[in-house]
Amino acid sequence: MLDAADLPDDVAALKAMLIAAQAREVAKDCRTFVMVLHDLNLAARYADNLVFVAEGRVRESGKPDALMQKHLIAAVFGVDVEIVDDPIHGRPFCIPHRLHPKRKPSATGE
Repeated sequence: MLDAADLPDDVAALKAMLIAAQAREVAKDCRTFVMVLHDLNLAARYADNLVFVAEGRVRESGKPDALMQKHLIAAVFGVDVEIVDDPIHGRPFCIPHRLHPKRKPSATGE
C-alpha cells in the first residue's frame, strides 16, 4: 500500500512516476495495488477504480470516468469543480474553483 501523504508535495512529478512504475509492476503479476491519494487527478490518471471517502465513510466508488463528475465531487467533498479531459493521458481532470456554497468544510478538513 502506498500513501501519497508520505511523499513531499513539492515533488508531484516524482509521485506520478513512482505510482506509474509500481502500478506497472503490480499489473505484470495480476496483483491488487491499493493507493491512498489525496489528489483526485493523480488517482483518476492511474487507478482502474476510485473510492471517495469523506467524514470517515465510503461515499462513492467506481471507475474514474463515472466518479469524476461535477455533481459527485460537490456532493462528497463540498467543492465546485470543472472536469475536463486530460489531452495527454485521456483521463478526466478536475479543476477546483470554489467551496460549494451549501457545504462547509468539516473539522477534519475532508
